[in-house]
Amino acid sequence: MIFVLVFVFGILANVLTINCQFVSNQNGELDAGNWSYYKYTQKYQFRLVLESLNGDCDLYASDKVPYVDYSNYDLQSITYGNDEILIESSMRRPIYVSVYAHPYYANCKYNLRQYREENEYNSYKEHSESLKHDDDDDKQEVKLDTKNDEESEDKENFFWWLFINLIEILAEVIL
Repeated sequence: MIFVLVFVFGILANVLTINCQFVSNQNGELDAGNWSYYKYTQKYQFRLVLESLNGDCDLYASDKVPYVDYSNYDLQSITYGNDEILIESSMRRPIYVSVYAHPYYANCKYNLRQYREENEYNSYKEHSESLKHDDDDDKQEVKLDTKNDEESEDKENFFWWLFINLIEILAEVIL
């Protein structure tokens, strides 16, 4: 039964995954209780993945505070192991990010990777913005893209419906 659950969730995760493109990599080393600071100016949506290679590092981000800490942040990920945060394209730029070395460990090493997240909505949005200044003939292309966007939204809604129904069925079987 558990194997079936893992298999179904694995398939759904692959179907609903957004395309990612590697952008940058930062390696660092911190003593206990210290911070490293980064600034990102890219306007697109991206994901930051912090991998603690030695010790435990935490990830904080803000679009307001240049020196983000555990009391002033907009986004955080403070798990043991890999930490991830998604920076939406709607957030103000620049994005300030800090990595904190947990005081329990004398020395922490980390790898901070940035991935550009590309989904169909963002692709359509960028494409339509580039067409704003084109001739009236190009407006037909935008209408065609809108249909494709609606079709992909229908597919996404179907997968969410399927996912929710599978969860309900599994809950009934377990209970």
